[in-house]
Formats: sequence, structure tokens, C-alpha cells
Amino acid sequence: MRIRKAKVWNKFKIVSVILKETPTLDPLVLVWNSDFHYIEYKNEIVSFLTIKRYGPYYELGTVYTFPKFRNKGFMKKLVKFVLSRKRKIFYLICYEDKKRFYQVFGFRQVQNSPWIFRYRAKLRNYFLKPFSRKKLIVMKNYFKFL
Repeated sequence: MRIRKAKVWNKFKIVSVILKETPTLDPLVLVWNSDFHYIEYKNEIVSFLTIKRYGPYYELGTVYTFPKFRNKGFMKKLVKFVLSRKRKIFYLICYEDKKRFYQVFGFRQVQNSPWIFRYRAKLRNYFLKPFSRKKLIVMKNYFKFL
């Protein structure tokens, strides 16, 4: 198992997953030239996450594990690795039911986040909530696990 870093456009498999399978379809990852980190296991990408930067703020973007590799701890290893290496304050936008997963890594729900995250969550809630019936929230990492 190896953790690697690359640009999103370098891996077509990742681009296709972002376009087809991510529930919130975050197109900014593709045009923002975001970094992504992935776990390679037996020469196959099993899990990945994207990181976007908005000035001084970082966002943990798309977080995905391929179905046949789920529930094996790959994503936990990847998130912990990235957060411990970056040593930055991260924000993320996620569905409310994923809140407990991110709390393990020191993320807490915040009401007063930078405008970019607050308004993106509001826009997505306005347009996507009628279809998914789930509310999106903004969380911030406080490094309590490091």
C-alpha cells in the first residue's frame, strides 16, 4: 500500500469517478487544478481525496473509496496521512450523516465559516436537498487527533 500525490487531470480514472459517482458533483475539483492524494494497493487506485485551496483556506474536497475496497480502513489512513502532513486548517462540506466519520479526525461543525464554504453549502442545500433529502454542513479541523 502506497500513498501518492498527483494532480487530478493526471489520472483519468479519478476524473471519471468525480463526474459519475460523487454525490455532490464538485466540478471545482476539475477546473481548480486541485491536488489529490490516493492510495495505491496492488497497482490499483483504491481510495482518493482532493484538496482545494481558496486563498488562505484549504478544503478537503471529494473523498472516495472504490466499492470493492470499502470498509477496510483505507480512507481513514489516507485522511489521517494528509491532515498530519499538511498541518493546515481544513474545512469541508459534507452531508450531516457523515459528521461522525470526520469527528474522528478533529473536525467539528461550524456556523461561522469563511464565506466561500458557507455559501457553497447553502447553494447546494437549496438545489440538491430536494433530491437527496440530506442537509450539507460545514466542518472545520481543529487538529485534536495529532
